[in-house]
Amino acid sequence: MKTLSNFFQILNFKEKRNFIFLIFMLTVVAVSEAISIGSLIPLIKVILDNQYIDTFKQIFNFEIIKQVPNEKFVLFIIMTVFIFFSVKYIFLIIFYFALHKFTFSLRYRLQKITFETYLRKDLKFFKDNNTSFLLRNLTTEIDQFTVAIGSYLIIISEVFVILALTSMVVFFQST
Repeated sequence: MKTLSNFFQILNFKEKRNFIFLIFMLTVVAVSEAISIGSLIPLIKVILDNQYIDTFKQIFNFEIIKQVPNEKFVLFIIMTVFIFFSVKYIFLIIFYFALHKFTFSLRYRLQKITFETYLRKDLKFFKDNNTSFLLRNLTTEIDQFTVAIGSYLIIISEVFVILALTSMVVFFQST
């Protein structure tokens, strides 16, 4: 928890807002992953079992759906799942773009602040410190920090996916 509070102290207001937006996007990604995985089993059942099609039509109890022939209904379900997967992957592309944009902008800002701090130092500071230490701080340390932040966000997204899948399994087992 202390690490998270230290992380938030490093972020400026815009980066905090973007981080919270990324967390929101993570929940949407988790829910869409759970729905997409959960839609595969009914899709396979609809394709393979004609009796399940009638059961599926009764679940949605709309007069329009009941009048649709089974072949067209199967095609409709396949197209719906395909469209959902396409939208999900487009959203995933947007999410990963936003994630990498966040980490790269954070890395740029931290490197800029560190470099400007070094520029304001007097000559004695540079005589006392090894140049490779200063360069390591500018490049490697900041890069590792931003990679760690991106990795934490991906871990959080995977935990959300697992939670969403578990809740979906519990929901379907209870019904």
